[in-house]
Amino acid sequence: MAFRALAAEIATAEPEPFLIMRTLRLTPEHAQQLTSTLHDLAHQAQDASDQARYGLLPGLCQPAQPPPLNPAPSAAPTTGPPPADEPDNETSAM
Repeated sequence: MAFRALAAEIATAEPEPFLIMRTLRLTPEHAQQLTSTLHDLAHQAQDASDQARYGLLPGLCQPAQPPPLNPAPSAAPTTGPPPADEPDNETSAM
């Protein structure tokens, strides 16, 4: 429901709203700093009450991270059949 109300407000905005969805690569420290700045902007107690009204939509999200493309090789031994020259590998003679 909140997204519908937001979409309706954006759709009727004059002039056209400035709204961008962008991907940034941030360190955890930079993400915290940006979150803090957005929080401060959203919670400012003072505004120019005699001026035009604007909407502010602060946001920062970290989408789910995809798995690594090339995982590091494991140091654990693989489990598979032993090589042919080892005694554990039985061959049947017919």
